[in-house]
Amino acid sequence: MIAGSILLLVVVAAVGIMLFGHADGGYALLAWGNWTVETSLIVLVLGIVLAVAVLYGVTHLGGAALRLPGQLRDRLQQRRRERARKSFDTGLLRLLQGDWKRAELELLRHAADREAPQLNYLAAARAAQYLGASGRRDHYLDLAADTATHRDLKLAALTTRAELQRERGEYPALLETARALRREDLDNPYALQLLAEALADRGQWDELSALLAEPAARVLEPVVRDPLRLRALLARIHDAAERGSLDDLKRLWRDADDLARNPEARVAYTQALLRVGDDTDALGAITKTLDRDWNAELAGLFAQVAHTDAMTRLASAEVWLQRYGERAQLLAAAGGICIELRLWGKAQSYLETLLRIAPSAKVYRDLARLAEATQHPEEAARYYQQGLMLAVEGVRPAGKRAEPVSAQPASTQSLSTQPLSAKEH
Repeated sequence: MIAGSILLLVVVAAVGIMLFGHADGGYALLAWGNWTVETSLIVLVLGIVLAVAVLYGVTHLGGAALRLPGQLRDRLQQRRRERARKSFDTGLLRLLQGDWKRAELELLRHAADREAPQLNYLAAARAAQYLGASGRRDHYLDLAADTATHRDLKLAALTTRAELQRERGEYPALLETARALRREDLDNPYALQLLAEALADRGQWDELSALLAEPAARVLEPVVRDPLRLRALLARIHDAAERGSLDDLKRLWRDADDLARNPEARVAYTQALLRVGDDTDALGAITKTLDRDWNAELAGLFAQVAHTDAMTRLASAEVWLQRYGERAQLLAAAGGICIELRLWGKAQSYLETLLRIAPSAKVYRDLARLAEATQHPEEAARYYQQGLMLAVEGVRPAGKRAEPVSAQPASTQSLSTQPLSAKEH
């Protein structure tokens, strides 16, 4: 472009010289050996200009001829890349539209012509997964991993493999992939989440708890991290109870931190304490919660506590009944404790109230045995019959409610059947 402009200026200058210097153009004498050439100055200038133009043209054409193969190659490569880009865009659109088969074909058609073919292979792996072709899916994932030269592409290949394995429920394979992904990037929160989910599915609760206790786990959102922590704690509490290890159980609870305030965790811990026979600590856990707020499951467990001071338990139950009202769990517990203390009248009152608000075959049975214990066989038979009807037919029997059994002093009452125990109530 610049050389052409210069040549044009030279030609214009030469023409100007011819026009304005025609009257006295001058001459030029050139000598070389025995050769002598004499010509006008105008002709010499024009000759030089013509020679320069010819030289420029030959040089330009020669350079263009030399550059032509490379230009053609670049142009063809550019066309292939543009075609590959359009093919990738079309394949991705088909994938988003749910046309898995056409998406897979389009994504693979020109994958080799893209600068990052790994993205084509990863998208094609998703399409193959949706088609149920696990073999092709794994092949595309292997291609993506084998051709990845950049660290980010390697991480993308591992992440996609892990996601697809999780979608198909392939948790043993997911565990291996998630471990590899986290080795590549310790600070990646998604890699940590995938590994945690795989450990939870495999039931490796100790390792999961250790993983979530790491400082790196704090990057996880609470909605992701806390449910996994709770699952691990509940499972480990259950395992300690199965093994009957009270020491492990208490150590887990000491390390529970904020999860100790979780109602589900408190219920599980209390159940475990009862299972290993630590009724005192179980009662303490129940009392600590119910003194603050209502918890129906812990109130239900309260009736199972034994081997502790019955009068203290009855006092707590009556305080909670005043605070929370006539709750079925508290009425059942109070009735059982009164039977344990041989307070037949109070037991009758609590069980009758329970029968009114939450009738069940068990309540009828307890009332029948209470009637037997206080020498009222007719009332006992009536309660047995009504409880049987409720258990078989699922309908509460209609009719006049039995009159409360009169409370006689414990010293004058004899039991016609086996004694009632707190465990049975």
